Amino acid sequence: MPQRKQREPEVQTARRGSEQGPSAAHPGGTIGELQLLADRSPQVESLGAMQRQADADRGGGADATRERASLGISGSASAYPHLSTINAAFGERRVAPKAHLDGRARAANAALGSRGFSLDGHVAFASSTPSLFEATHEAVHELQRARGEQPEGGGRSGDRYEAQANEVALAVTEGRDVSRSLAPLGAAGASGGASEGGGSLQFLKEGETMEYVRNQKMRVANRRASVDATHGESYAKHRIFVGALVGRDEFLDPVRQAIKDAHDTVTTNADADRWMGQHALHINRYILEKIKAGTCRNFAEMTLSRHVETTQNQWVYVAGVEGYIANESGVGVSHYDHGWTLTSPVQLPLVRAGGLLGRGPLMLPNNLDAQVNVQDVTVMDPWDSHKIMSIDRFLRQGKNYYARNFRYGDIKIYNVVQSHGAQTHAGLFPQTLIRAIKNGAQAALRAEMRRKEYPSDRRTIYEDNKRSGLDKDNSQVWEFDRVKQTHVEHVDAARLWELTRGIPNARVQAAFDSWRVDANATIDWARQGSARAAFDYMVRRGGASRAAIYSCVDTTQALPAALTGDRLWKMAKHLSWRADDKVLELTTLVRNMSPQQLRELRREASNSNFTNHIVPKLSQTQRTALGL
Repeated sequence: MPQRKQREPEVQTARRGSEQGPSAAHPGGTIGELQLLADRSPQVESLGAMQRQADADRGGGADATRERASLGISGSASAYPHLSTINAAFGERRVAPKAHLDGRARAANAALGSRGFSLDGHVAFASSTPSLFEATHEAVHELQRARGEQPEGGGRSGDRYEAQANEVALAVTEGRDVSRSLAPLGAAGASGGASEGGGSLQFLKEGETMEYVRNQKMRVANRRASVDATHGESYAKHRIFVGALVGRDEFLDPVRQAIKDAHDTVTTNADADRWMGQHALHINRYILEKIKAGTCRNFAEMTLSRHVETTQNQWVYVAGVEGYIANESGVGVSHYDHGWTLTSPVQLPLVRAGGLLGRGPLMLPNNLDAQVNVQDVTVMDPWDSHKIMSIDRFLRQGKNYYARNFRYGDIKIYNVVQSHGAQTHAGLFPQTLIRAIKNGAQAALRAEMRRKEYPSDRRTIYEDNKRSGLDKDNSQVWEFDRVKQTHVEHVDAARLWELTRGIPNARVQAAFDSWRVDANATIDWARQGSARAAFDYMVRRGGASRAAIYSCVDTTQALPAALTGDRLWKMAKHLSWRADDKVLELTTLVRNMSPQQLRELRREASNSNFTNHIVPKLSQTQRTALGL
């Protein structure tokens, strides 16, 4: 299978992207710029994070960069912001960088297009009050340099040191343990992907995103909700949310003020309202996290927001089926209404429905599989059993909620955002703003729950909604089974490994058990880091799992570079050179090893094993290459 094309690392410029498309927090919103995505494929702008490191040996404009950076740290040093919190999280790996928060630091960051940079034990920030995320991010870079690691420079997407700094900073702001995330990147278990030969592990984080959403313990809140499970409460809460909550002063007043406090360019309530419209999907997420109830579309929006926060340069969509769609048999139509999240490493082609007038919704093209690798397009559906799988599997193999096959062209696109990463998100939504949104939502919900439509009413609107939600005779409300654990499927073991990062071990085992019995199971060896990790995992499990992964190795042709000598040695021992019926299979395996793989295998095996069991099966060309 072809390897996903990796975008070249880009200098990150802290551009503030806006979400495109309508949402509950901004009912009057329009899809707007989405049409551009359907009409053409513009060059992807650099989204990168906030640091351009001023390393003198980088070449090109490095000297000018270092000169600007040096000016930024030429003023008086200040106490490092949030240092006690950072060192408490770092434990034994304490840091003591010097902070620069003055005008010179701000000017240098403006010239470098950054929000912070570190140089020679000094850290200059663009803000006089950097956030905990920004301070932790730079502290991680200082820790990396202190132990002799050389960050790759530029704050670039794909830079593993930058990825580690982002991951640790996000964990510290969320109060999570960072002991493993802080491991040196050359050691096992290092975060953000460890270099391994020609490939590196690049986790897609869909599994981590789904676990985050699942742990919010949201209740489903539409007519397909389980009445017994929610006792009508989620139905009533959600009706209030979509009808009135975000328009109440109890919500708007504190949120507007928090936005103005967080962003210097937002000075009036009108500015704050526009800002809310631009970032409505993220605001909705924090509201929904507080009221703990949402429809399938809300689940999808929450998933999008979290994924945009924790990844970079992925395209994330809210998609779904809606309205009357032709039946698979071609006879008649049926009504559908369900939404989920899509992720893709590349921008998906979109078409505008509606014939010549072109006034319909944005849709996926029917020939999507001819334009992109659909194995890289992932569905996340937290509303329906927390599913993660390729779009091909989800739509074309009946794995969706309706258990029917849909065409790609049946899928509507409601929102699309390119992910901007944790550091940019922390700049947009500091913790003070998130608290204001959640507290405002709670205050507005309480006020709305006390409201009556008419003064003479005996019951409040909330009680009426709750009562309607409990009506078991209502044919529009019915039970359904909903798996409470993350469920991951993929035909490719390498991608499956990436998708299962961050989910409980039991669910990883279930995912690979499903892969093992899939008649079409394969592994994309071009994704070297992930392919090796999946291979090792299945070999460690042994038995049928080991046999299944070995069966994906085509021993009749040149072996993939992802299979290093130590792995091939394990495979050779499993074939058992002592069994007569395995001699031919082992010979074929050895004859298709590269000289590099044979040298690695030779180092792994004992001299006697290599001489007695491997050398006799070598071709003359291989013997010559090894100097035998």
